[in-house]
Amino acid sequence: MVKGETYVKKFKEEMNNMAFSKKDKHIIVNYHYIRDPSPDFSGIHPCLIDEFERQIKFLTENYKVASIEDVYKAAEEKNEERLCAITLDDGTKDHYSNALPILEKYKATAVFFVPTGIFEGILPYTQKIHVLLSKFDIAEIIDNFNDFLKNNFSEIYEKFFIPEDERLSDTKRHDYGGDFRIDNFKEKITSSPKNLREDFIKNFFDKVNISEKDLIKELFIDENEMIDMDKKGFLIGYHTHYHNAIDTLNEKEIEEDLNKSKEYFKRILNKDPDFFSYPYGRSSETAIKVLKENGIRYAVTIERKGVSKNDNPLKIPRYDVNDIKDFLNSQR
Repeated sequence: MVKGETYVKKFKEEMNNMAFSKKDKHIIVNYHYIRDPSPDFSGIHPCLIDEFERQIKFLTENYKVASIEDVYKAAEEKNEERLCAITLDDGTKDHYSNALPILEKYKATAVFFVPTGIFEGILPYTQKIHVLLSKFDIAEIIDNFNDFLKNNFSEIYEKFFIPEDERLSDTKRHDYGGDFRIDNFKEKITSSPKNLREDFIKNFFDKVNISEKDLIKELFIDENEMIDMDKKGFLIGYHTHYHNAIDTLNEKEIEEDLNKSKEYFKRILNKDPDFFSYPYGRSSETAIKVLKENGIRYAVTIERKGVSKNDNPLKIPRYDVNDIKDFLNSQR
């Protein structure tokens, strides 16, 4: 069996126990890209447009689509009504062009979490990673990263070394067809020091002469589209300014980042939301403290399970697009 087939086999074994069940009465489902494949962005691995519509149809037929607050309160009160919140992270252009018309078709509300740095010309490094994955093979990326780490950050080499032959214990997503090497890469580079990941990514971007300014215009909503989403009645919440993993930041850095995002929300929408999505789903006790002090009442992670009365309102779990997809496929 070749290496790639081994990855897929392991992936299928891991997915034998699906997370989502219709027994869950109170759920939140998270989405990122909603678009069909593109050769220029082959590293994105989106939820296809038809698949998104299939899932929204299923959710609206089996749940009352509501806000995060309503879902949390229903779970807290053990309400028998079946409620679901739909969330979309990262403020990508396809949310406006592809997801919005489908949500409107099924009369479904949704919460969009937007990293405000995109309005300042800052390309989140998540998208930088997806561009890398579109231009280079994952084996080449990992080999280069490990070499870069060893040559420039030897003191933390063992901590951030990326294995190619086994899934890291804390990577549970399967956005890439079972190739956990990509999950491993994303997990390690996300948690690595800022200067390490920025220097490494810049080195790759320089190789292919990539324009961040052009990518932002192509991949993300603009201020007018954000305003239009708000006017249409969709909720828009905080997703930080720089889209850094919040558990890698200290209290002052989190506070400064949130305040920066608040400035943009105030200027663009004249609003100060009380709901928040952790970039990469990663929280910390320090972050929870800062959010609480800044009037944030609800924050969502990417822990994949239904919402229960025992969940911390600042650490609310969400199912992933693939959980719903796996469930629907199993019903065929």
